[in-house]
Amino acid sequence: MMQTTVTRAGAVPLENASRARIRFEHGAGQLTVRPGSDPNLLLTGDFGGHAEMDVRREGEQVDVVVRAVGGAWRALIDPVSWRGPRRPFDWDVELNPFVTLALDLATGASKCILDLSGLRATEIVLNTGMSGTELTLPAAAGLTKVEVHSGFADVAIRVPSGVGASIHGRIGLGSLDVDQTRFRPNADGFESPDYATARNRVQIRVEGGLESVRIR
Repeated sequence: MMQTTVTRAGAVPLENASRARIRFEHGAGQLTVRPGSDPNLLLTGDFGGHAEMDVRREGEQVDVVVRAVGGAWRALIDPVSWRGPRRPFDWDVELNPFVTLALDLATGASKCILDLSGLRATEIVLNTGMSGTELTLPAAAGLTKVEVHSGFADVAIRVPSGVGASIHGRIGLGSLDVDQTRFRPNADGFESPDYATARNRVQIRVEGGLESVRIR
């Protein structure tokens, strides 16, 4: 039986979950995502007081949506709230490194630092607008499928050493810059020489308009 709760954004206990789908709806400020250290938590973080989350559980599956709400827009135009070491829309999130994850990130005028190297993320979808994103892909998740959809954005993707990659891109007036010493051109895009036999692999598909995407 599915159970759903809506709460202020904070910690989500792991309970009996072995897999999770997590969506972040982040409009402004900085979003930082990285592996956590508490094996009893699926997700924890600092959300600046202007976010809520939906949590749905069914068996070993848990679905989480984190989004900005409430007085967030008043804080956006209040200069006093932007003083100090952290701004009201900065989210600093830690995720469980032992759970199979599907991540969906919808960002706007944001700076995103996404260190997923230590996570078991098998699906990653990034929809980003006028933003800058640093994305480090999983190092030991088996096969990870990555989709990047962006507008006027700057996206830097790092493929960890030892991870094979297959890269396909379709960009309008922007640019796709791929390290061809690691990922060789072929008829469909780019691919590392050991992709077919690599234990850990990523499939990357990039679509966009005016963005700059770099893959290293």
